[in-house]
Amino acid sequence: MLIILTAIIFAVVASLYAYFSKPAYVARINLQAPLSSDVAVLNYSGIKQFVPDEVYILFTRELQSDKVRIDLYKDVYLPSKSETSSAAFSSAAELSNHITVSGVAPGRFTITAQGSTPEELPMYLEGLLKTASDSTKQKVLKNLSFEAESAAQRYEQLIAASREVTKTKRLDEISRLQDSLRIAESLNIEKPSSSLTANDPEDLAYLRGTLALKAEINSLQHRTNDDPYIKKFRESVFQKEFFSSINVKPTEFSVYSQEGPIESLGPIKPRSSMVIAIGIIFGALVGVVIALIRCFARKQQPLT
Repeated sequence: MLIILTAIIFAVVASLYAYFSKPAYVARINLQAPLSSDVAVLNYSGIKQFVPDEVYILFTRELQSDKVRIDLYKDVYLPSKSETSSAAFSSAAELSNHITVSGVAPGRFTITAQGSTPEELPMYLEGLLKTASDSTKQKVLKNLSFEAESAAQRYEQLIAASREVTKTKRLDEISRLQDSLRIAESLNIEKPSSSLTANDPEDLAYLRGTLALKAEINSLQHRTNDDPYIKKFRESVFQKEFFSSINVKPTEFSVYSQEGPIESLGPIKPRSSMVIAIGIIFGALVGVVIALIRCFARKQQPLT
């Protein structure tokens, strides 16, 4: 009888605990690396390529960073609480303890949020994803901007160097032609010599005659733009302008792929049936112990 009584008492206590305890709900979402098409807008020939797995690794690091959790608490959680409702979590660390990121397979992660308000859990997950995604995209775009600016600077330096080299070559050509002009004048060669051929070396340029040499020197001296004479100049200008104009927006690429919608699960605790069963078992054990103690105590009493 004692065992049954203690089992009933503990069962009642367990039932009251299960009834008055706040239920805990769970929401979760599965993520995996983005597709190549999701990051294709980031990749340009001539600069560092952004591989989906590398972008995804950066994203998963942001998911677990303290800064993202703090931003989630300040920008998502606190604004969701009205002045009249009390916040269930008093700090970002406390909220972070109820959100876990776990790897369930290579390249696949599950984010789980736990709390007493099931309607708010999806909001926490969406807020965490957005905050981590925005932070990741900022870093990716910063790297892309650096790579593009570096490429544009390389072509700008190439253009400047090509212009300087071409200008120097033009001045050198003027000097050579002036020397040839003096020789032609000393030999009274006014018109191109009949013995001049296309294969003659530059040392025989005086055979062109003074008229042709003066015209060529005058043309070179009055040239104001050497760009048309620079080899592959237009290609370099195009590449410089192309890399300078790269402007990818955060909405044009993704740093993760979502596997299905957010799953909202029923209350995971307290499990009333399990709590009551444990209460009954524990109560029965306590009853057995009490019964044994009473029995042992009776045996120890002296007979009168």
